[in-house]
Amino acid sequence: MSLILNIENAVTADGTNIYFKDITGTTSSTAYSQSGNITYSQISAIRIKNASYETLSNLTIVNSGVFTRYVEYMNVGTVSITVDGKSIAVGDYFVPQAANIAVTGTWQTTGFYVYPFNWTPTAAQTPLTISPSQLNEVSDTILDSVRLMEYEVYYPQQTPTIAAVNGNTYLVTGTGTVTYNGNVYKPNETFTATNTLSITRTGSAVVNVLYATVSQYYTTLYNVYQELYNVTISSFNKKCQCGYDMNTKIVLVRTQLEALNNMSATNNVSLTLSNEMLEFLTGEVTQMKDC
Repeated sequence: MSLILNIENAVTADGTNIYFKDITGTTSSTAYSQSGNITYSQISAIRIKNASYETLSNLTIVNSGVFTRYVEYMNVGTVSITVDGKSIAVGDYFVPQAANIAVTGTWQTTGFYVYPFNWTPTAAQTPLTISPSQLNEVSDTILDSVRLMEYEVYYPQQTPTIAAVNGNTYLVTGTGTVTYNGNVYKPNETFTATNTLSITRTGSAVVNVLYATVSQYYTTLYNVYQELYNVTISSFNKKCQCGYDMNTKIVLVRTQLEALNNMSATNNVSLTLSNEMLEFLTGEVTQMKDC
């Protein structure tokens, strides 16, 4: 396997959604269909984990109440915990697929929200639309933030009983359940095999094995750009030194915002420093607006 995934995120023109694309393609030696890699049509499922600077910086300990649906939790207690039909070892993860599952033991949020998208990529690179609610955010537009996405591509294992491969990660889709090592997994849940015991399907459940994954930083800057646009329009109407000075500052801030966006795309960034830059530039735009 030599598939190297390449992905792209962009906020829509009206700021209400993110367009996500798998732009891996089929032409390079590490692309789909090349060097023995799977084809686009062989992809049976994907899994996307989204986090932002805010969620990664505000991890929460949970030991009572109920889990929040689609939020990823890690068992940080001292013993394995049985929850929703499966045993979760210390250091392992749980993403509840239903509301009102009671918390037992001690857990910590990881910062990731794992919404179950029913979408697979194609050679035409048709985008997946991601809304604020699918990021676990309440907003009319995509919030400005430095973000981290983990994208996973799966292909199917369709026989009724499957011999697990130690170390492989599996994703359940379809309807029905999958049983492995005494645990029952529901659609959109994942597990990593720790032995070669059989994986058994019931109903129309599909067992998908992880084929490739990639992590990508990116920024969403719609709101600060909108404010900068409004400041630009305002500066045109100021026939004074203040207006000229503002024009110079607008160019500088826009250049720095573009640099922030480009740096995030390289993945060679500090999440904290990138967020500090975003907060600084947002403050600069606010000052210009108040001028």
